Amino acid sequence: MRPLKMIFVMLLFILAIVFIKQNLATLEHEVRLHFNIYFHTFESMPIPLWLLLLFTCFIGALTVSLFSFFEWIKHRQTIRQLQHNLEIVTSELRTAKSQTSSPDLAVAAEPEERKSQPGPA
Repeated sequence: MRPLKMIFVMLLFILAIVFIKQNLATLEHEVRLHFNIYFHTFESMPIPLWLLLLFTCFIGALTVSLFSFFEWIKHRQTIRQLQHNLEIVTSELRTAKSQTSSPDLAVAAEPEERKSQPGPA
């Protein structure tokens, strides 16, 4: 799975480089961001479009990383709880095995109906 992931990342990187090469003039174009509130308007200084795209990708990657981190913590807590439950069940099983010391209790008696029925001939 790891080599497949590396190939995918390299292809994505190559596609990004091709995109940048083909759209270099457009990406160097400067833009201004406007933010209107009812009583005031905010305007940014001129920002190159490539910088705005890079910043947006960074914010997206940071957001995905934060959500992944929180999911990882939840999964880790679930694994801990399940391991704790497994330890409890294992100790109960050991206790039950140690309490059954005679072989008569370990083997369940067959019902009377089965003993009286003839087997296939």
